[in-house]
Amino acid sequence: TTKKIIFDEKRWDVVNKDVVKAIDDCKIEKKSQVSARTKTFSKAKHQIFVRFLAETDSISGISDEDKAKCRCVMGILFYRFVEELQRRIVYRNVEDLFSQVKRHYESDTPDVANDQGRYESLYYLVGYLLCAAKKHGTTRGEKSEVGKALVMFASAAAYGTTADDVPAGDLPFGKTMKLEAFNGLMYPREEFFEVMVRVENVLQHCQIGQNYMAYGSFLLRHIIVSLLRIPDLTDSLSSLLPVSDDTMHDVVTYLIRTLGRARVQDDVR
Repeated sequence: TTKKIIFDEKRWDVVNKDVVKAIDDCKIEKKSQVSARTKTFSKAKHQIFVRFLAETDSISGISDEDKAKCRCVMGILFYRFVEELQRRIVYRNVEDLFSQVKRHYESDTPDVANDQGRYESLYYLVGYLLCAAKKHGTTRGEKSEVGKALVMFASAAAYGTTADDVPAGDLPFGKTMKLEAFNGLMYPREEFFEVMVRVENVLQHCQIGQNYMAYGSFLLRHIIVSLLRIPDLTDSLSSLLPVSDDTMHDVVTYLIRTLGRARVQDDVR
């Protein structure tokens, strides 16, 4: 009886039609609509879910325990079904997320490199990022593998804390040098900065409406997972910090999430 309830095609057809309509009603046409449309879709999805489960209340012939188990299984299947349906609809004519991430990471002409002001701001933010990583790692203490890794990485990925520590070259440290007197900044090594320029290009081009509709609030997590599948990124970072894959995953996650918040704060300023 419970199997018939769970796999009732008519129930799932109704879910399919309701979700398709909700996605269509919440199409995102510009970045400013992302937050509002994502919330609207989440609300619509919850309402569909409530209606879907409410139908089990009228089922007779099974015990309350079996009914509760049935609702649990249906709830799990509902969200997996909707997640997959959502991606298939959104990506019907769009390349998958990993392909997007890889293409923008490997671009020979990252957008930020063509704007000197943004280029200097990014170098400054990456320096701030290393200071934040060192502070966060110190706070977590030596008993934490990730904490130790963050402290070691911050030291390995920076030339130092003054412009005099930076070798002659073309690094855009003008903004960092102006703010050096306020402390709390580092001068990133060229090889690490180049990685973060590519990561910035990925964030700029992949945090867009269609991807938010496909992944919702988990978009950044999926972008990070995709980045960790790119050998050039992992090899570059491993040369600075030879640690286990799990620890590298946690370090990269911290770096990218912190960079994302810093980008928003810098844009506001």
